[in-house]
Amino acid sequence: MSSLTNIFRRANWDTLGSMASLLCLIHCVLTPIVLTLSPTLATLLPGSRTTHQVLIFFVVSSGLLAFHVE
Repeated sequence: MSSLTNIFRRANWDTLGSMASLLCLIHCVLTPIVLTLSPTLATLLPGSRTTHQVLIFFVVSSGLLAFHVE
């Protein structure tokens, strides 16, 4: 019975590893494309003061979460 349990545990980790690898592949392919198109995409954003304040809020918030040390 324990060998059957080990097989299921290994299959779950293998699936998780495969999904992580797939996400990494998608990220590595899309990042250069998005960075290349970012000047063009920036022209689509509204240029108002409110837009910049909202973007700054999200950038600072995500930065604080990323650098949060316990």
